[in-house]
Amino acid sequence: MRKQGVKGFLLLVGLMLLSVSLFACSCASPPVPPVTPVPAALPAPETTTLPVPLPTPPPPPPNRGKLILAGEAPWTLDPAQSSEVISFQYILQIFSGLVRLDDDLNVLPDIAARWDLSDDGRTYTFYLRDDVTFHDGKKVGAAQVKQSWERASLPQTQSQTAASYLGDIVGVADVISGASREISGVRVIDALTLEVTIDTQKSYFISKLTYPAAF
Repeated sequence: MRKQGVKGFLLLVGLMLLSVSLFACSCASPPVPPVTPVPAALPAPETTTLPVPLPTPPPPPPNRGKLILAGEAPWTLDPAQSSEVISFQYILQIFSGLVRLDDDLNVLPDIAARWDLSDDGRTYTFYLRDDVTFHDGKKVGAAQVKQSWERASLPQTQSQTAASYLGDIVGVADVISGASREISGVRVIDALTLEVTIDTQKSYFISKLTYPAAF
């Protein structure tokens, strides 16, 4: 009886140990499958927002702000004092007279819109345009033409050409000599009408007024 009791006890102990082992196995976490490493994604390329470039302005012309002459410098830009061709090239582009020459050397109206000639061929009546101004915007009228011719004839102006191109007008010789400051043969009729009397009939007189001394 004792021998069987010992065997029974050992059997009972073995069953208990087996139960504990099975219970421990059933409660243990299931094995974790091996994790296959995922290759790291390549970093996204950095994006840099560049400023939109502004249009590049054209380079300034050389010598900006300076007058570039096509040829030699003019001796003067004063129509009353000019007497050589280099100055004429510039003066003709800056100033105007009552009349001008076209490419065929015909006399055409310029500041004057038209003119009449008296029966004796001595008195010209010029009718000026009403849209002519100086560079500062001041109106050019009959009084300004008369004043310009008188200035050109004054001794202090030292014009070398006034006598040749204005000398046919009555009274110009007196201004050139200093005997008078006013040309008696030039009369302002109204703001846009100028009367000019010459010493004798000369068909070429009107052509003389295309010269810078009369501008």
